[in-house]
Amino acid sequence: MNFQQRVWIPHPRWAVWALVFCLMAVAPVRATADELDALIQQLQSPEPFARLGAAAKISELGPKAVAAVPVLIEALKCERMDILFEMPQIAAGRSQFANALVKIGDQAAADLLRSLEHENGLVRVWSAQALYQLDGARHRAKVLPVLTEALQQETEVATDAAVVLERFGEDATSAIPALIQQLGHREFSVRCNVAHALAAVVKPAQAHSLAAKLEDANPIARVGAAYALQRVDAASESRTHPVIAAALQGDSREARRQAVWAIGQLGVAAQSLAPTLIAELGKLEPDPIEYFFGGRGIGRLTVDPSLVLVATGPACKPALIAALESGEVRARVMSAVALMRMDKELAERIAPILKDARTESDQGVSFLVEMNQIPAPNADGQGIDGLIESVLATDGFGPPSPAAGQLIQRGAEAVAPLMAVLHRGDALAARKAGNVLARIGAPAMPALAEAMKSGDDRLRVFAVGALAQMREPAVPLLVEALNDDLYPVRRTARYSLRAIGTNEALEALRTSIDNPKGRS
Repeated sequence: MNFQQRVWIPHPRWAVWALVFCLMAVAPVRATADELDALIQQLQSPEPFARLGAAAKISELGPKAVAAVPVLIEALKCERMDILFEMPQIAAGRSQFANALVKIGDQAAADLLRSLEHENGLVRVWSAQALYQLDGARHRAKVLPVLTEALQQETEVATDAAVVLERFGEDATSAIPALIQQLGHREFSVRCNVAHALAAVVKPAQAHSLAAKLEDANPIARVGAAYALQRVDAASESRTHPVIAAALQGDSREARRQAVWAIGQLGVAAQSLAPTLIAELGKLEPDPIEYFFGGRGIGRLTVDPSLVLVATGPACKPALIAALESGEVRARVMSAVALMRMDKELAERIAPILKDARTESDQGVSFLVEMNQIPAPNADGQGIDGLIESVLATDGFGPPSPAAGQLIQRGAEAVAPLMAVLHRGDALAARKAGNVLARIGAPAMPALAEAMKSGDDRLRVFAVGALAQMREPAVPLLVEALNDDLYPVRRTARYSLRAIGTNEALEALRTSIDNPKGRS
């Protein structure tokens, strides 16, 4: 992710609620055979959620939906499920299509068997998964070679093959050598899912195959083997922990990342590694993308050190508190984020560290702060700066902060300090300050008008967002914004003017540079 472009990235709560609303929209409802033709059409939609919704409804029809089998198999080809943030939602959507095929039952088996030779690797992998679910004993011998071969294919095919083999558990014993071979794969998603698969497939009696990999020349492969071995044999930590610690302290960035991942996946079982992880925070990288999805727990691919430390349990709290005094900004901030999730009573100690990090030049760090809610200080009796900090400390959802109401009452007196927040360039903070400026209204208009003349693209985006909330009084400035050089500014103005709907607003839309055909 390019942190320089973070202005237009949504807040994590937006992502969560967007996902909730979309899932509600496609939640399974009782389907009938009469709907099948429409559902088959919906399966071919370019919209991911439409396809997922159709698959969910087809699952309800069961064997009655046999006519949908060829289209469901074709749907398995979707290389990218761009549901949120243009990130590949690996396996999740394809798993739903495969599940619909399973619900149709044995009538789908002949098509699925033919699909084991399909030119598309994703179709082969998920057809194998569906056949195994239909009748594992009957189809296992046919599908395991397909999945083993898929581990050698391109990234997404290999990743999905590992996910499916993990579901087979001990039935996938024959795939162990091929899985072990991929522990050092160049792609993070492949090697992590391979390690998960090995942890599910390898029996304790076969643990020697993983132990041998601890001596591999590739430190990344050693870490994956250590993770899987400890999952298979909990008593192996005397062999696995030194391997993970060595990677964490080594020179390879990717090996360090893999070590952070392994500690997070082991959780409390890796708590003895937490002090080493804390000691290395200064050269580790936060992963703010985790917090788009709430950052509430460890996902299969989590590499954010703060979340990983939380997963190891509260025993590391004293070391984290000590790290708040580190000379390394990354160590201070990531320790603060971890402690914030462990102990709310430390809020007073943590808040200043996170507040200072908002303007940190290390954008990975400042963005990590942006993605986390800074503990709010007591707003009673505060000056304007204190009230602003109280507003910025909220997550921006729910009832308005009492501090926001006090700032609105201060009116013109609060405008300059709030504008300073916009100038600072922190997207989440600017949104909160802009909301207050919009509610202050007319006294804030001159400062926002001046900001719209700035050569700072980020500042103009923030300013037009505040103006858009002022509605009719801001129409002249929004009309001017239709000619801005920056598309996000013009887009915000256009949407706002359309919503306002006055004659002046609609006429400006008809003649705007983004509407060359003269239609509003």
